[in-house]
Amino acid sequence: MHRALVTIRREGLSCKKGEAALNWQKAHPAILAAAAAYLLYLAYGLFDGADDPNTSMAPAVRILFIVLFALAAVGLLVYAFLEWRRGQSSDEEDSDSKDSLK
Repeated sequence: MHRALVTIRREGLSCKKGEAALNWQKAHPAILAAAAAYLLYLAYGLFDGADDPNTSMAPAVRILFIVLFALAAVGLLVYAFLEWRRGQSSDEEDSDSKDSLK
């Protein structure tokens, strides 16, 4: 019984190497952009709570982390954009090579 389930799962998840690479090229920039959005959310949370008198974080440390999170988010967004463009250009090259084979 267990062997049959493993066989079914393997057959259901099987795909060609090119398809897996294509899926990763589309998903990777989205994951990076989501991480950048989360870092911006953290920076905004620190900025929004700046006037809270019950905080134990020093203002200089708060500003340092706000800047750190914001810069990391911008860097991730730039990297995600570059990855997305590289995926788009490889998609165009693949479609051009398929058209030339026909």
